Amino acid sequence: MNSRKISVILGVVFIVGLASCTIYSRGFYERQKPLVYIAAAEPFSFYRSLEKEGVVELADDEVAGHGFRYMSEAIVYAEEYNDITEEFFMFEGDPVTVNMPAKWWSETRGVLLKMRYDGDRIVLTVGYTSPMDLNVGESAKMLLEKQSAVEECTIAQSAVYFDESDGKSYVYLVERQQGVWGNEYVTRRENVSFSNPARYGSRILIDRMGQGPFQFPVIIWAEQPLYDGMKVRLYD
Repeated sequence: MNSRKISVILGVVFIVGLASCTIYSRGFYERQKPLVYIAAAEPFSFYRSLEKEGVVELADDEVAGHGFRYMSEAIVYAEEYNDITEEFFMFEGDPVTVNMPAKWWSETRGVLLKMRYDGDRIVLTVGYTSPMDLNVGESAKMLLEKQSAVEECTIAQSAVYFDESDGKSYVYLVERQQGVWGNEYVTRRENVSFSNPARYGSRILIDRMGQGPFQFPVIIWAEQPLYDGMKVRLYD
């Protein structure tokens, strides 16, 4: 066998060996990354309304302290709102539409000032001021309604972490970047805010606070603790 053939054979062996080492090295490199599951955040929207009837009362000292002249109370029972969440859809400080059926064009805007839970019911206190004089004891209808913000979405509860050092909740997103071996997936921490404490099954409602939807998928499970900028591999 002449030297030329030997050189060719050695060259082929070298190339095959180099390719094998490269493939093994890449596989080994990938296996060192923690495995994660990802999922997209789901847009969430709702509209709910509930009309309750009460009577006009002069504001007590607490309600008057908020600048209102009148107040009304209404009772809401659990079966009236407990559909997909165990929480009432209104919160203290939310606006309420109030009108007096006995008066023409008496609609005014009030504020839900207090929510008192009493067994299977909630006693609501609404404060309001009317441009016309109202009679104590006359009927007052209160329309409670809420439209979710377009920035709201739901994510799996398992995706949310809590940082005790700064008291903030956060999630890890997965961003695709160009690496040594081609595409790589890198974690990116992003703080989140809860629009209210309600949970929807195994998911949590969060508020994007005007930032729009997440640009990248959310990590919902990881085989080891994560940190910002960590390289991970995705579950196929």
